[in-house]
Amino acid sequence: MGFFDKLFGGGRSGEPITAADLDARTFTVTALREGYDSHEVSDFLDLAVATLAAYERGETHGPDLLTARQVVEKRFTQTKFRSGWDQGEVDDALDDVAVTLRQFEGQFEGAGESTSAG
Repeated sequence: MGFFDKLFGGGRSGEPITAADLDARTFTVTALREGYDSHEVSDFLDLAVATLAAYERGETHGPDLLTARQVVEKRFTQTKFRSGWDQGEVDDALDDVAVTLRQFEGQFEGAGESTSAG
């Protein structure tokens, strides 16, 4: 997503993604333009993959599960004149993770309410 897309709300809004698809996703390496620190992104995406896998198994609670809000609010160190990962591609992946987590959170909140009401 480009600067004007971010500024004016254009661009993609995210699509659901599985843990396996996120784990297999690769990013373009940047060198002469800004990117995100690849180690920070990789560590965070490992948590995201583990969270998605847990939800896919039906596990809804745990201290290591990320929330959609944490994904949306996550910031990475920017690289310049050293290698990093393409910011737009990483942002798109995080959008996909946030959309998926919102869906899971909504499903399990609704299930918890109907279970506790009965």
